[in-house]
Amino acid sequence: MQKVGIEPVETLPGAFEHGVPSTEWAKQHSEAVESADLAVLGEIYLDAIDGKRDDISVSGLEAMLTHYARADVELLFELADARPFV
Repeated sequence: MQKVGIEPVETLPGAFEHGVPSTEWAKQHSEAVESADLAVLGEIYLDAIDGKRDDISVSGLEAMLTHYARADVELLFELADARPFV
């Protein structure tokens, strides 16, 4: 992506008050969220909105997941707009 001048926007867990314990998700606050993290985070999120998890900030986790999804999708549109590639 750097070849076409696109800089990815990272979603850093430390920027959000999500409350996900490190025992369930071993991501450092300075490590970017990746697609591989979504299964774990999605399950935790669903449990939290169902009221099964009172230790999780639903709004904080939702904000982090929304940030990740928007950044990921916007990046794909930027990449498509950069075509044809050199």
